[in-house]
Amino acid sequence: MIRRSKLSIAALFALVALAAWHATAGSTHGDDGHGRTFAVRAKQIVTMDPKLGTIDNATMLVVDGKIQAVGTSIDVPAGVTVIDRRDAVLVPGLVSADSTMSRGGRRDEAVAPHHLAIDGYDPFANYAEALADGVTTAFLGTGSDRLVSGQGAVVKLAGGEVLARRSHLVVNFGDAALRTPTLQEVPIPSSSDVPIEPAEWQRPRSRMSQTAELAAQFADARAWAEARRSDDRPAFDARRDALARAMQLPVRVRAEHSADILQALRHRSMFETPISITGATEAHEVASELAASGVPVIVEIPFRFDRPGNDRGLAVDKLDETLRTAATLERHGVKFAISANAQARPGDLMMAAIAAVRGGLSPDRALAAVTRDAAELIGVGNRVGSLAPGKDADFLVLNGAPLRTTSRVLEVFVGGGHAWSMEHDSSTLVVRAGTIFTGEDTFDDGAVLIEGGKIRAVGRTVPVPRGARVIDAGPDAFVTPGFIDSHSHLGFEGDRTPTEPSLSLELLVAHEKRNFRDVAAAGVTTALVTSYGANRGGSRVMAMKTTGTSRDELIVDETAGIFFSLRGSDPWTATRNIEGVLKRGQAYIDKWKKYDDDLAKWKEEQKKKESDAKAAAKKQKEDAKKAEQEKKDDSGEGEQAEEEEEKVDPISGTWRVTLSGGPMPEPTSGDMKLKLEGTTVTGSLVSPIGGDAELTGTFTNNTLEAEVDVETPFGPPILTATIERPDYMKGSFAIGDVFSLDLEANRTEKSVPEIKIKRKKKSDDGRPLPPPVDESLEPVRALLEGKIPALIDTRTVAETDAALKLLRDEFKVPVVLLNAENASRIADRIAKSEAGVVVPSDILQRGEDRALHVPANTYARAGVPVAFQSGAEDAARTLPLQVAYAVYQGLDAHTALEALTINPARMFKIDDRVGMLAPGRDGDLLIFSGPPFEAASRLERTIISGKEVENR
Repeated sequence: MIRRSKLSIAALFALVALAAWHATAGSTHGDDGHGRTFAVRAKQIVTMDPKLGTIDNATMLVVDGKIQAVGTSIDVPAGVTVIDRRDAVLVPGLVSADSTMSRGGRRDEAVAPHHLAIDGYDPFANYAEALADGVTTAFLGTGSDRLVSGQGAVVKLAGGEVLARRSHLVVNFGDAALRTPTLQEVPIPSSSDVPIEPAEWQRPRSRMSQTAELAAQFADARAWAEARRSDDRPAFDARRDALARAMQLPVRVRAEHSADILQALRHRSMFETPISITGATEAHEVASELAASGVPVIVEIPFRFDRPGNDRGLAVDKLDETLRTAATLERHGVKFAISANAQARPGDLMMAAIAAVRGGLSPDRALAAVTRDAAELIGVGNRVGSLAPGKDADFLVLNGAPLRTTSRVLEVFVGGGHAWSMEHDSSTLVVRAGTIFTGEDTFDDGAVLIEGGKIRAVGRTVPVPRGARVIDAGPDAFVTPGFIDSHSHLGFEGDRTPTEPSLSLELLVAHEKRNFRDVAAAGVTTALVTSYGANRGGSRVMAMKTTGTSRDELIVDETAGIFFSLRGSDPWTATRNIEGVLKRGQAYIDKWKKYDDDLAKWKEEQKKKESDAKAAAKKQKEDAKKAEQEKKDDSGEGEQAEEEEEKVDPISGTWRVTLSGGPMPEPTSGDMKLKLEGTTVTGSLVSPIGGDAELTGTFTNNTLEAEVDVETPFGPPILTATIERPDYMKGSFAIGDVFSLDLEANRTEKSVPEIKIKRKKKSDDGRPLPPPVDESLEPVRALLEGKIPALIDTRTVAETDAALKLLRDEFKVPVVLLNAENASRIADRIAKSEAGVVVPSDILQRGEDRALHVPANTYARAGVPVAFQSGAEDAARTLPLQVAYAVYQGLDAHTALEALTINPARMFKIDDRVGMLAPGRDGDLLIFSGPPFEAASRLERTIISGKEVENR
C-alpha cells in the first residue's frame, strides 16, 4: 500500500461550501409555508423529558425553530399558525448514536487520528431514506478496521447543520483492527540510487498487543506535544499533532467480544477523557463489570432485518449474538443507547429499538435509547433527543404509538423546518378502537382498514399500508357501522306529493343538499327515502348516503323497496288494489320470462346452426315435409276441432266493448279479441282507444285483469272485468289514478281468434325482441322476485294482518311493516311471517291497557327484527338520541345498535353495502368516545365511504 500524506485541496473547497450552507440553511430550510414559528397540536406528545413525560391532547409551541412550550393549555400567540395533527403522536427525532453515513476514504495507518468523518459527509446529499424512518441526528463514524480510525462527528440529516465537527476519538478493539495493511513509501522517481524500501508491518498484529500499541502511541503523542512546547521544538508531525489534539476528546471504543470489552475497561486509565463502548455485542456477558465501571454503552443490534442472520456453526470464537443485551444492561443499571447494525439501512434505527423490546427491554427505555440517551452519549443532549423548552424542534409525526410495528412516520421536522413527509394516500384509512361492533358481533382492541371507500379488513389487527391515515381512537372508544334511518323524506324539501312508481327518486338527489350534512354529522350515514304518502300503484324507496360529492357517491340503491299504505283504509278494499298491482307485475314478469326463454332458445338454435349447419338444413327440410303431410290429414284436424269445441272457454273470442262514464261525453264502442291459454290472456283491442293495441293479462276467479299496450302520461290502461253471465262481462277501464271508465262487453264470436299484433316480435335475424320496459312495474317485478321488500304502512291489527296475508301468505314477498302501532299483540304472528318492523317514530306509545310501552322492545322480545325511523326530512339529527331514550326505557343496547345498523340493512337487502363492518362493504363507521348509548359517550367522528364528515 502507498501512504499519502498530502491534504486534498478539494477538501478545502468543500469546507468553504459547507460553511456557506450553514450560513443560509438554518433560516430557509423547509419552512413549508408556516415558517419556523408555529404551534402543533397532537393527540399525544411523547416528550422523553423526565419532567414533562407523555402528554395527551397536547400543544407544542415552536418559535424560530426552538421549542418554547409544551403542554395541554399553551397560549398560542395571535397570528401564529396552528398545525392540526389531532390523530398523530409526536416524538423526538431519532438519534443514531453510530452510523456509516460518512463516505470519506479510510487511512492506511493503523493509528489515523487525522482522519475526520466530517470530511466524508455531504451536506447536500439526499438523506430522505433515513428521514423517512425518523432519524434526524447521526453520529458519523470512521470505520472499525484501524486501531485508531479517526475522529467522529455529529450532524443533522436535514438543513446541513453540524452539531460537532470533532465529537469523539474512535478506537477499535477486535479482529477488524488487526487487519491493517503494510506501509510503504515509494520515492518518485525511483532508481538504483533511490531504492524502494521494503513495506513495513504495522502493529497491532494480535489482540494482546492492541492496548500496548495504543498506550505507546498515546505516550509518544503526549511526549511530542510536550516537546513542541519547549525551546527545542521537534519538527511538525501532522499525525502526532492530530492524535495529541484528539486525545482531549471523549474516546469511543468499539468492542464486540466480551474479552475486548473487558480489555477496554481494564486499560481505560490510558485515556484521560471519558470513554464509551460501542458495538457491545457480548456486553450482556460482562454487564456487572460495565455497571461497576460506569462506562456507557452503545448497543449495536447485531442482526439485519432484511435477510437471515449469519451461520454460527461450531466455531467457538463466533460472537454470541442476541437481542437480550440491552435488556440485560437495563437490569444492571448500565447507561446505554441503541444503534442499528452497521450493515443495515441507516433508517432501521426504530426497528432496532423494536428488536430490543422483543429481547426483553422495556418500551420506554428502548425509545429513550434512540432519542434522549443516544443524544447524551454523543454529546448533543442539550440540543436534541427530547421535546422540552429550549431544545431544537426536531420531531416526528407518527400515525400511532412509537415502537409499534404498524406505526409509520408521517412527517419529520428538523429545527422547526418541514424536512420530510410521507406521500399521503387519502383513500386509505385505518381506525383503531378499544371496542368494535361489526353489526354481527363485538370484540375488543380491534381495527378497520378502509381503502378506496371500501372496507378491506376488520379484526384485532389489520394491515397498515404506507401513507395510510390512522385514527387511533383509544382504548375507551367504541366503533359501530354508520346508522340507518329506515323511513325518511330527506331531500323532499316539503313536497308531500305521493310519487309515481315509475319515478326514480335519485332525481331528487342530483347533488347533496344543505341539510344532508347535519344528518350525517349526527351519525346517520344512510337513509331509506320515500315520499310522504304512497301512490296506489306503490312508490319507490331509495337508499342513499347522507353526504357525497356526486350522485354515484350518494346512491346506495335506486330502488331498495316499494312503498304501499293501508293506513286509515278498509283493509279488504286496499289490499285488493295492491293485489291488482302485484298481478299486473306478475304478468309483466311472465312476459319477460317468456322473452328470456325465447331468447335462450334462439341462442341455442343459433349455436346449433353454427356448429352443424348442414344437419340443421336437412332437419328443416324434413320438418317442412312432415308439416305438409299433417295438413293433408283431414280426419286428424276434424277430431282436434271437435275436441276443442267440447272444451268450455268463457273468454276466448271476439267481444263488443262499450266504455262510458268518467270524462267521456257519451259511450264509445269497439272490438276486443281474446285468447285464453291456461290463465294467461292475450289479445287485441280496436277502438275506442284509437288504433290496434296489444292486450296481455290473466283470467282467474272468473275475473279478467289485463294491461293494454298503449303509452299514456299516466301509465298503461288497466282493464278489469268479471264474467257476470255467459258471454257478458262488466268492470272498469282505468288509466293510472286519473281516469276510470265503466266497461261492458258482450261476446259476439266464440271461435278462438288469431291474434295479430302489429308490434314487431322479432328482429330481422329472428332474435326475439324484449317487451317494452314499464318503469311503473319494474319495482313490482323486483318485489315479486324477492330482490326488494314491500314497505307497507299499517296502524291497526286488522291492517297489519291483511298486509301479511296478502304479501307473505299469498305472494310470499319480503315485507317490512311501517309503524304497525297497535299490532304488538300479534307480534308472534309477525315473527312467524319473517317480517321486519320499522317502529313508530314515537319511542313511547300507549297500549290497549293505556300503559306506556316501547314498541321496539315489544317486537324485539318476540323475535321480530326492528328498525328506527325519523319519518321526516332532516329530523334524523336526533335519531340516535331517541334510540338512547328507548334504551333508557328498557331496550337492550345491543338490540338498539342492531336496529340502527344490520337490521334495516338486511330488511331492505342493502347489507352488501351498508349496515355492517365487513370486507367489501362501504367504509361507513362511527367513532364514539364510549358505548354509544351511555350518558358520557359522545359521537367523536363520522366516516362515510372512508371520508370524515365535519361535525358541526
